[in-house]
Amino acid sequence: MALVDLPVLARMNLSLNNIEYIAPNNFYGLDNLYSLDISHNNLSKINLFNTTLTNLKAVYLQNNNLKKLSNSLSNAKNIIYLDLSFNNISDLSDTDFESFSNLRVLHLAYNNIKLFNVPQINALSNITVINLSHNNISNVNLKYFKELRSIDLSNNKILYINNTFFKNVDNLMSIDLSNNNIINLPPGTFNNMKILKSLNLSTNHLNKLRYGSLQGLHKTEVLDLSRNNIFDFDVNVFHECNDLIKLIIDYNEITSVDVDSLTHTLSNLRVLSLGGNPLQCKEIVRNMKLSVTRLLQVTSIDKVYHEDNVYGIKCGDVKFETTTAIPKIDDRMQNSSLSKIVLIWCAVLSILIIAMCATIFIYRNRKYNMSRLHLRHSIEINGSECPNDLLS
Repeated sequence: MALVDLPVLARMNLSLNNIEYIAPNNFYGLDNLYSLDISHNNLSKINLFNTTLTNLKAVYLQNNNLKKLSNSLSNAKNIIYLDLSFNNISDLSDTDFESFSNLRVLHLAYNNIKLFNVPQINALSNITVINLSHNNISNVNLKYFKELRSIDLSNNKILYINNTFFKNVDNLMSIDLSNNNIINLPPGTFNNMKILKSLNLSTNHLNKLRYGSLQGLHKTEVLDLSRNNIFDFDVNVFHECNDLIKLIIDYNEITSVDVDSLTHTLSNLRVLSLGGNPLQCKEIVRNMKLSVTRLLQVTSIDKVYHEDNVYGIKCGDVKFETTTAIPKIDDRMQNSSLSKIVLIWCAVLSILIIAMCATIFIYRNRKYNMSRLHLRHSIEINGSECPNDLLS
């Protein structure tokens, strides 16, 4: 295949094929090409260093079998969007990211990356969006990316974060740290945040929010703390979250929520999601009534209607099994019930056998008595006839 000398071509889409190899001289003479999509193929390597793709802005290479790029796109120095997600990349040091000085968006999700901060990556000073979800990363230093607006680190192996984690990234607007192993938020962790709008910390191992843990989130509008182990829910911890509109605390160990105090602390709060906690139904009803006057929507990320609930918000003991579940019967109870059934049947059969035997005995006894009676009667008749014969 050779796609060359097409100076007017602006966009090329070769996705969803079975392409395994692209020769170095392909795409030569496509000086006007700004978008190249080779996603969803079987490429294990790509060589475009003999091409003159000087106007190329977006490259889509997701869902291939790439392990590295090397100098594959070294001539395409004006790329601003690069998608390498769903590949087999593990080592970023073999990739010539230094030539992508204009890169703004980098997708590396669903790879095998353990180390992100290699010199080649740290040179991307103009990057604004990074997606590193579903990798094996345990630590990241974001200080090199001063223009960063959005970072997705979900589904990694991060254990610990503090204020150095977000140093020199004052322009961050969205952080996703869900599905990691974070157990603590030290005070001042988000102190450098100036305009952060969305923070996702769901599915971690947080059990308590300390005073100062949320310092710096005065512009945050959406905060997701669901699926953690939080049991002590102190509404005063949120005193700096002045612009918070939506708070998600589903699936924790929270037993009580003071909605009245919470709405006083968070005057702009409009949505409170609290399902999946061991809250009493009457408390949720009380909070629902209070929420009407506070213009607050009390809801749940999952609606449950087949158990105890208030408008789909599950209440009571969250560990209680669903009513539709088949109850488990203890083996000993099963054995005991079976033994009782066997004994009952044995007793019934014994009674039936005894009754049958008694019936047979009575029947035979009556038959025997009748036969003796007939015999006696016949003897008496014969005895009375003998004298008559003699007289005659």
